[in-house]
Amino acid sequence: MAFANAWLLWTSLSIMSGVLGVFFLIRTLSLTPSTKLSIFGSILLFVYYPTLGNVSLGQVSLFLLPLMVLGWRELRHEREWAAGIWLGLLIGFKPFFAILLPGLVIQKRIAAVSASTAAIGVTVAAGYAIFGAEAYAHYAILAKDVTWNGTNWNGSWAGLVERFISGRAESTYPQGSAVARAWSLGLSLATLSLTYYVLQRRKDEQHHDAELKADTLIALGIPTALLVSPLGWAYYFPLLVVSMLIAWRRTDALPRRREWRLMLLIPVALTVAPITIKNSPRPENPSIWWGIDSVYFYALAIFFVCCVALHLKRHTTSRM
Repeated sequence: MAFANAWLLWTSLSIMSGVLGVFFLIRTLSLTPSTKLSIFGSILLFVYYPTLGNVSLGQVSLFLLPLMVLGWRELRHEREWAAGIWLGLLIGFKPFFAILLPGLVIQKRIAAVSASTAAIGVTVAAGYAIFGAEAYAHYAILAKDVTWNGTNWNGSWAGLVERFISGRAESTYPQGSAVARAWSLGLSLATLSLTYYVLQRRKDEQHHDAELKADTLIALGIPTALLVSPLGWAYYFPLLVVSMLIAWRRTDALPRRREWRLMLLIPVALTVAPITIKNSPRPENPSIWWGIDSVYFYALAIFFVCCVALHLKRHTTSRM
């Protein structure tokens, strides 16, 4: 297939996946499905700058959206085997979402973990059968030699630390790179620990509430995965729409609802404006690591903190 035709096919499938994800979101939120609502939701999704970045770069974020929403929906309805299959396919595409599996264990959703593990095994076996072992070996080699973590579109801890450490003298950069990896690993482990702490703390309260358990896992899991993975790129930010809707609905029962919602809108405001992608910083291409070059990290971190704070509060009313 010619490149132009392949690009057109891929882009069309990506857009259709995004629209399908919006439709599933509407159904999961128990809103009345309608053509107008689906079109309006799709327009909002596609005018969001990270979504445009995803489409223009041919990334897979929009293919992941329906899988994430379906996994969340099945968890809310206590259909754990179905949820596990959808989440397993998601993790098969992007392994950094495997951070959801310990969360499922904490919530004692063992059937979902088993189904996810099986689905992951199927995706790995399918990839091996189609592309061969050489593809996995090549990917492993490539992953060891990533030089673009510090680009301004990387909103993860790894991106932030890389931008801070790099851009110094070339003679010290190899050591600086090792320091960056150590710091980003430590910060990522701390973030994971906080997420699992919230899930553990709310486990007993949510024991008989499948919807609340699913909402807490997914609302925290998506921003956590993007923060702790070195691949927390801005073009994965469209997936945060799921966490945003959960968090937004959770503010319904809070006394300071407007203030909470204003806080949730800050990350959106930080990421709607077009920001040109820049190369990783080097001495000849320094980064303003604490400023505009880290705006995606700030947006992700603020949103993560809001989700943690919201889910540490004891749930009272408000259902989706």
